[in-house]
Amino acid sequence: MASYHTEYARRKLRNAFNNESNLIFIEHIEDDIDLIALSSIKKVVLFNTGQINPVGSRNTKGVQVMKQKDGSFMTKVNQAEQAILNDAEYYRKSEGLNVVGYYLK
Repeated sequence: MASYHTEYARRKLRNAFNNESNLIFIEHIEDDIDLIALSSIKKVVLFNTGQINPVGSRNTKGVQVMKQKDGSFMTKVNQAEQAILNDAEYYRKSEGLNVVGYYLK
């Protein structure tokens, strides 16, 4: 948030996020949590927010957590506790972010 600090008391942040695509998830978190991302072709990936490197720049496009495959796009992100999955750990990728994911069972 330090990059948004200005000399003026603004009521609204300017250029706070990239608007080239629709926002699908935003949440203020204090500690690292597990999130589940779902793509349009029903691929799922489970990841921890600790894997996301903090970005100090205002003009970044963000962090890609799921690779797009066959023209797919990310449709939903939820907290792992809110998702109803039989074996959530099956969808966790250990090698990091920007992965394809697994098909939803």
